Amino acid sequence: MEITYGNARYPGSIAAISPEVRNGQVTGRVRFKGEPPADLRQNQRVSVRVVLEEKADALMVDRGASYETGGGRIAYVMDGQVARRQPIRTGSTSLGKVEIVEVLTEGQSIVISGSVLIRS
Repeated sequence: MEITYGNARYPGSIAAISPEVRNGQVTGRVRFKGEPPADLRQNQRVSVRVVLEEKADALMVDRGASYETGGGRIAYVMDGQVARRQPIRTGSTSLGKVEIVEVLTEGQSIVISGSVLIRS
């Protein structure tokens, strides 16, 4: 976890998280790993970035309508001028990206939506 205070970043850990969401935000308590900034006051707000997972060298592609309609199990891979349906296995997803775990390789072109073509 990373705590941002001023223009500096500090490592930290989560001490507690409130179970309720208010105005799209979750309240919690964090602890600094090491010394906190000298001018930080108790109960002062700071920005926190929580990383749930990091994957080195993951093959990520843009998320599009073809992912939704295929349930994340198929991709339309370009073979010359023809898009061929191919089974795939996906991993982690976000609002804008999908991890391809099996079958596709870096450099292949896939159709993500209608006539939108991307290179993996």
